[in-house]
Amino acid sequence: MQIFRLLKANHSNLENYYGEKSVEFYRAVFLSTLGRSFAAMLVAIHVVVLFPGTSFIETDVKLMLAPFIGVLVGMLVFSAWLVENGHDFYSRALTNFTVSMSTMLSIIFCGGFLESHATPFLIAPIVVCFCISPRTEAIAVGTFTFLAPLVIDIVVRSMGIELPNYTSTSSPIANELFLVGTLFITVVIALAYLQKTNEELHLALNHDKHLFEKWASIDFLTEIGNRRHFEMQLDDAIATASESGEELAILYIDLNGFKTINDQFGHEAGDRVLKTTASRLAEAKRDCDYIARLGGDEFAVLLSAPADLSVVISQTARLRAAVEKPVQFGGQNHDIFASIGQASYPKDGTNLSDLIRAADLDMYAHKMRMRLSDAHSQLSKTNAV
Repeated sequence: MQIFRLLKANHSNLENYYGEKSVEFYRAVFLSTLGRSFAAMLVAIHVVVLFPGTSFIETDVKLMLAPFIGVLVGMLVFSAWLVENGHDFYSRALTNFTVSMSTMLSIIFCGGFLESHATPFLIAPIVVCFCISPRTEAIAVGTFTFLAPLVIDIVVRSMGIELPNYTSTSSPIANELFLVGTLFITVVIALAYLQKTNEELHLALNHDKHLFEKWASIDFLTEIGNRRHFEMQLDDAIATASESGEELAILYIDLNGFKTINDQFGHEAGDRVLKTTASRLAEAKRDCDYIARLGGDEFAVLLSAPADLSVVISQTARLRAAVEKPVQFGGQNHDIFASIGQASYPKDGTNLSDLIRAADLDMYAHKMRMRLSDAHSQLSKTNAV
């Protein structure tokens, strides 16, 4: 069990760089674990191959191979360390290079491409490349790994040179068993990790998709619905109301004097007002209704069907009372006032654009009435003085 723990990726390091439950995170987990697994497999295989008295390769070659295997194992472990420290590209390149070079050298020093017992090992780097690399990169590395020993074999034979075969005096049966066993282990490990990673990537993609859908419909500042999602909700509500023959309504809400707050107290104060307004609307609305920030200081409320005139009047008063409460910023309380326009389906429109336009116009008319009322009050005070 301890060996399997050592083969696993360091999740704490990976989370620092890639984030948990992301596609990049699971790719990094796979790459890091793959590097360790291949390193462990190389060690296990070559312990058997290099063990004194075995008949896989000539005895005098075993001492020569030992440091070479150590370098390969070190490179794969270093590759795992790279990906866990945020260097995915370099780790992937080093893993591909190590697996490809070890395969090509095995072919070249075992009699060449045409005669080597190691030629079937070419499947290993190709499988590994397609597991950890983008498609074009995997095709390039796999093609190079396949063609390089073939070209070397053809060139040296055309020059009358024979490639060394350090397995020529070893047992053919031992070589065949070693070859089949190693290929089986290589393919099984690669495909098992590929399947596991694909499952994890699928889960990560679904997780990211749900997050994207959520944030695509939410206003980032206030964390209520945005304009796009409000229009989608309203479109669906119109279709439902059309089938049932019931009424629905929308309310358009604009905060009076919001620009002045931003100019005098800064955007932090303005953001506080917007967040507070959104929170109050969320608490005051009915469970069946939907609220959204349309942009700037404009909010909208969808009063789901059935929503006759009495519902519109009562909800308008309820939402206004919730919004028009003091908000604290700049060390003191500030009064907030709102203009609310309304539009009903089907009286004011039978489609999305008509209803939004009617509610917007009604809100603007309400704002103008408020301004005229304020101006009249100021004029009355001046005349009284």
